[in-house]
Amino acid sequence: MTAKALLSAIDSVLKPLGFRRNKWIWNRETADIVDVVTLQRSKYDDEVTVNLGVLNSAVFRDCWGEDPQLPADETACTVRTRLGEWIEGRERWWNLAEEDTPSNIAGRLTQEGVPFFDRMHNLAEMEQYLVDTKVLERSYPLPIIYLAVLKARRGQPDAACSILMTLGLRVPGAWKRRVSEASMRLGCKHAPT
Repeated sequence: MTAKALLSAIDSVLKPLGFRRNKWIWNRETADIVDVVTLQRSKYDDEVTVNLGVLNSAVFRDCWGEDPQLPADETACTVRTRLGEWIEGRERWWNLAEEDTPSNIAGRLTQEGVPFFDRMHNLAEMEQYLVDTKVLERSYPLPIIYLAVLKARRGQPDAACSILMTLGLRVPGAWKRRVSEASMRLGCKHAPT
């Protein structure tokens, strides 16, 4: 199996849905939403996994104070997962040497990836996904900031500010500044310092 065959199989699924490819990244822009698919090669370049994400531009602006750069990869997304985690609850890597890898990935994107995008176009679903994936229990601050922004945008400013205040007490330097700036943009009375 060649990389060209894999890209072609994924293009055949995503291009008719409005996705545009830039190397191994596909983006579909609609209103304030960017759907993202990226292929990630393994350390030894013998396997690939599929990353999915949905970037809400308004949430991004509330977090970062600027518009997202396009094409976006999944690291900028408001919610993100790997195709295997979404389907099977665990990471899934496909062997690049197997001839059925392109059709297998294309089929999984059609059956499970596209419904992920459709579901995550809703702020309530994004918020619930972040709650369900227990971002508040993790150390990486970005999805926690996104959760706070989603709560604020959904009419829960006190809960949003409380999340940011708690987060601001435990993150280092640059993240503390990011949390403080997001708190100010959301109108929190007290920003972490």
